[in-house]
Amino acid sequence: MAKLSVTLQPSAIAAFFALFTLVLFPHLGNAAQTLDPLASTNWLDLQEEYLGEGPVEFNSSITLLLPPEIENSHEVPLTVVIPRTLGDVQEVVILAENNPIQQVLRLHLHRPVHSLSLTMRLETSTPVRAAVLLADGKWLVGSQLAHVLSPGGCSAPGGNSGGEVAQVGEIAFKQFENGGIYKNDRLKFRITHPMDTGLVTKANGESVPAYYIDRISIHDGSGLLLEFDTQAAMSADPVVTIDVPELQQNIRVMASDSKGLEFDSGELPTAQ
Repeated sequence: MAKLSVTLQPSAIAAFFALFTLVLFPHLGNAAQTLDPLASTNWLDLQEEYLGEGPVEFNSSITLLLPPEIENSHEVPLTVVIPRTLGDVQEVVILAENNPIQQVLRLHLHRPVHSLSLTMRLETSTPVRAAVLLADGKWLVGSQLAHVLSPGGCSAPGGNSGGEVAQVGEIAFKQFENGGIYKNDRLKFRITHPMDTGLVTKANGESVPAYYIDRISIHDGSGLLLEFDTQAAMSADPVVTIDVPELQQNIRVMASDSKGLEFDSGELPTAQ
C-alpha cells in the first residue's frame, strides 16, 4: 500500500486556527438565516436543481474553510465542519455556483461524520455551498465566497491529470486515532486519477474527454460508513479527509469511475 504524505500549506495553517476558534467558541457562528448571505442571483436555480423542494435554511453553524486567496484553481482545499448538535444528518452536497460542473460531490451518510475535507477544481471566483440534509427533510446551508486569482481550474490544462495508466485507481489511505476536531478518529485517503472534466482543449485543438471517479464508498468492520457521488469538479488525484466518531477495524475504500473501472484499497486495520 502506498504511503500518504501530508504537507501543511499556509492556507491549511490558517484554516486550522479558524477551526480551533470554532470548536472552542461555537456560539460565534450559530445564526439561522432565510436570505442568502452572499446575495447570489443564481442561488434559487441551484437550490431547485440540486436540493429539490424541501425547506432550506442558511445556517452559519455549517462552516466552510477555504484559503483567503486561491492561486492554484486546479487543487483547492475545502473543509466543511458539521456540528455534532445537528443530530441525524442524511446527506451533504458541495456546490460551486460559478463552476461549469456545479456539484462537486454528494455524500450519503450511514454513520455520523463531523467534518469533511477535499480538494476540488474552481473555474473562477464563486460562492461555495455546503448543504446538509437533516432527518426531518430540512436543508441547512453554509456559504463561503472563494476568491480565485488564477481562473481556469476546470477548463485550462493543469493539475496532475493524465498520469501513468498503471497508477490510475491506486488508493493510499491512513487512519489517525483521536485526530479529528472533537478528538474523534480521522481517515485520510487519496485516489490516483486524472479526473478530466471534458472541458480542456489540447494545443492541437483536440479536446480531452471527460474521465473521472463517479463513486466512492468507505467500509469498516461494522459495514458501510459513507457513499460519495463524485464529479470531475474534484481535483486530479483527489484527497478526502473525514472525521468520524468511531472507526472500527478493517477500514476499506472502494471506488469506480466513468469508464466502469473499479478500485479497491484492501483492508487497513484500525490503529491501536
